[in-house]
Amino acid sequence: MNSTRSKIILGTVQFGLDYGINNSQGRPDPQRVFDILDLAFAQGVRILDSADAYGNAPEIIGRYHQSQAEKFDIITKFKSGPHFEAEEWLSQQLGKFGVQRLYAAMFHDFQDYQANRSVISDFEKLVQDGSIGKIGVSIYTNHQLAEAIADPSISLIQLPYNLLDNHSQRGELLAKAKAAGKEVHVRSVFLQGLFFVATEDIPEKLVPLKPELEALGQLASRFGVPLESMALNYAVINPHIDHVLIGVDTPEQLQANLSSLAQTLPPELIETLDRIKVKDVALLNPTNWK
Repeated sequence: MNSTRSKIILGTVQFGLDYGINNSQGRPDPQRVFDILDLAFAQGVRILDSADAYGNAPEIIGRYHQSQAEKFDIITKFKSGPHFEAEEWLSQQLGKFGVQRLYAAMFHDFQDYQANRSVISDFEKLVQDGSIGKIGVSIYTNHQLAEAIADPSISLIQLPYNLLDNHSQRGELLAKAKAAGKEVHVRSVFLQGLFFVATEDIPEKLVPLKPELEALGQLASRFGVPLESMALNYAVINPHIDHVLIGVDTPEQLQANLSSLAQTLPPELIETLDRIKVKDVALLNPTNWK
């Protein structure tokens, strides 16, 4: 198995919801999802990332697993609350996904993690009995990242990382996360498709990012590296990142992404990308785009 490809996690939000600033095709039908999953497994991808909030994506994955002897490892995210029962939730997830255990259960947002820390002890019992591999949290900001690093009960952290939300923004804390023994997963490597939006089509609210977006295009041209390859490989080659999450709408997109992993980024390009520093970091968070 190609070790680089095994570093890829396939996101599944597209399977259950219309998602992404640059998605013109909408949700793939179940057969196309099955084709994507067939290709992913054949190419060495072994982990799927899902969530309670991803529409019927868990059920579609479960239907796929019904006909498969070998199954994907599943990471899924939850939203807890005062009446949340971890064991009951787990039972529902295993049934939906058609698996015997979860690779990880993650708080879907940091606010939920802060407000409902009491459920962690329930999840720790499920880790101890082998039903769940890891407890994780999905975060956005460096402050949240620092807090998650300091929590010994959290063993997996998922965060945005890309050509703009990059080493200059995250590098020091990523190194601390690895030193603390955390498993680090990154998402938003294509910034929800913003990197591929034509300059004239950039939404008005995101115009302040235009100079940096244009600079990325110029770097891709200068070094002869396709922008898609530059974006994906920039995250994959980072030694402090264990897995990189991508989402696709078609098998062809997945194949293109996996094939681009053969690209080598010149050291000078990596150093230049590392130094890019966006001033208005709030614009790197898609939840602020609305």
